[in-house]
Amino acid sequence: MRHRLLPFVLSAVLVHVSQAQGFHQHYGGDRSQVGRALVADPTGITTVVQDASQPDGAIRLRLLRTDLQGASPVWTDIPVNGSWFAQDALASGDGALLICGSFIRSGRNDQDAFILRVSTGGTITWSWSTDTPDQEEELLGLTRLTNGDIAAAGNHRSGGDSDGFLVRITATGAALWSHHYGTANDERVKALAEQGTDLVAVGRIMNFTGETDAYILRVDADGNELEWQSWGSIHNEDLHDVVRSGNEVVMVGYTEGEAATPWRAVYLMAFNAAGDTLRTRTWSDLQYTTEAHCLTLAANGDLIIGGERGKDRRTDALALRTTGGGTLLWQRNYDLQRDDRIDGLEAMGDGGFVGTGRCFGPQSGEVLLLRRNSNGE
Repeated sequence: MRHRLLPFVLSAVLVHVSQAQGFHQHYGGDRSQVGRALVADPTGITTVVQDASQPDGAIRLRLLRTDLQGASPVWTDIPVNGSWFAQDALASGDGALLICGSFIRSGRNDQDAFILRVSTGGTITWSWSTDTPDQEEELLGLTRLTNGDIAAAGNHRSGGDSDGFLVRITATGAALWSHHYGTANDERVKALAEQGTDLVAVGRIMNFTGETDAYILRVDADGNELEWQSWGSIHNEDLHDVVRSGNEVVMVGYTEGEAATPWRAVYLMAFNAAGDTLRTRTWSDLQYTTEAHCLTLAANGDLIIGGERGKDRRTDALALRTTGGGTLLWQRNYDLQRDDRIDGLEAMGDGGFVGTGRCFGPQSGEVLLLRRNSNGE
C-alpha cells in the first residue's frame, strides 16, 4: 500500500533500470497468497506476502524476492509463531524493510498490532507490538518521518466500536506513544502521512444513516488530536491511502453513486497544511466498479494510483497516472488472471512503477507482481 520512491544515485544503476521491460507475473500454490506491499532497490524487488497455504490454517509472513524483471523468485519465511497479517511495508533507509500489520498469538483469538524491522534475508532485528487481550489493534499503513521516527495507522476495537489508532516509535523500535481516536460512531484509518510537524491519517467514518463517509484525522507530533473532518454523499465513501506532495497531502479511495446499478468511482482529494480542500477528482466507468487502494509519488511529482476495476466478482488490476494537480494523464486496466487487484505500489527510477496485490490463477489466490513504464505499458 504506502510506497516511497527510492532514489537510484549511481548513473550505472539508472542506465540499467531505464532499460528494464514491463512484465507481469503471478506466484503461489495451494490456497491463498497475496502481496501486501513491496520495496524495490537497484538489484531487485522484495514483496511482503501474506500466505494462507499452511495445512493448520496459520497465516505465514513471507518475503518474495525477484530480480527487476520478476524472474528468479526466492521465497523466505520470516520466523514468527501464530498467524500474522501483513498490511504495509517500506524501506527502512538502511537496507532493511519495515513491516506492519496484526497478529494472533498462539493460544489466543484477539489481534495485536506489530511493526517489524526485517532484513531482506528474513531476519527480524527488532519488533514492536501491542499486547491487549481484552482489545484488538491492527496497523494498515506505515511511514518513515523526517527525523527518522516511524509512524503507523490502523484501528483499535473494544467491544463493537472501532476507533482510529496511531503509533509513533523510534528508528530502533522504542515506543514513543500510541493513541486511539474516535466518536460514538465507528471510525477506521488505513494510512497516514507527515505534513509539517503534524500527522494526517485517512479512512472512513460511519454516519448516522449507516453509510460511510471519508474521514481525515490530524494529530500533532505527540499524538494529540487537532481536528477531524468527514465528507460524503448519500452513499458510501472511503479513503485508502495518502501521500505528501510538497505542502499538500493527497488521498485516494472511492466514492459511491447510483446509476442503473450501484457503482464506485476512484476518488482523489488534496488538502493544504491548514486543512483546506484544494481539489477533489473522480474517475468512473458506469459499467464497472473502480476503486483506488494505493498511491505513490513519482520523481517528477506525478501521482500513480493503483486499485481494481470490474463487476460480478471479476476484476482487472487498475492503474492511473495524474499530474500533481490532479489532471488525468492515463488510465490502464490489466486483465491478467481473475480478480486482479493492485494493493501496493512503488515508483521506479525510469518513471514507471512496480505493483503487487492479488489474482486468482490456475490453482488458487496468488501473488500478483507487475511492472509498467511511465505510460503504464
